Amino acid sequence: MINGAVQHFERIDVLVDNTGIKPAAGPTLDSDLGKDRKVFDVNVLGALNWSRHVRDHRDGAPGAVVNVASVAGIRPASNIGVYGKAALIALTAQLAAENGPSIRINAVAPAVVRTKFAGPLFEGKEPEAEAHCYQSPKYRTAFKSR
Repeated sequence: MINGAVQHFERIDVLVDNTGIKPAAGPTLDSDLGKDRKVFDVNVLGALNWSRHVRDHRDGAPGAVVNVASVAGIRPASNIGVYGKAALIALTAQLAAENGPSIRINAVAPAVVRTKFAGPLFEGKEPEAEAHCYQSPKYRTAFKSR
């Protein structure tokens, strides 16, 4: 993927890293360690790897990275389990400190969006999930009851 982009565009100027997996939800202390490692491999170390590609393929030009984190990385909630988005936010801050101003590295932290991916947070507990959404600043959550 990187080689194809570099061949076509000659360098990488901007990366939006929207990588993320969440194979399970539930109490964090009851989570499966193998799944937890996979979450960190994809959600945190994957972002680190993509950022390295930007650094290595920008041909001296300024660059920008936007990591898509989650409001769950800022404000914990019960039964989300291991997600790694708080670690992604910390990694983003570290990379920004080390690489700015030549590479701007930032994160956005959207709230939950009702998708198949987020299904375990909603299924069978719609009233509680909806109430939690209204705790977001200015209700910045994509949630609609069925």
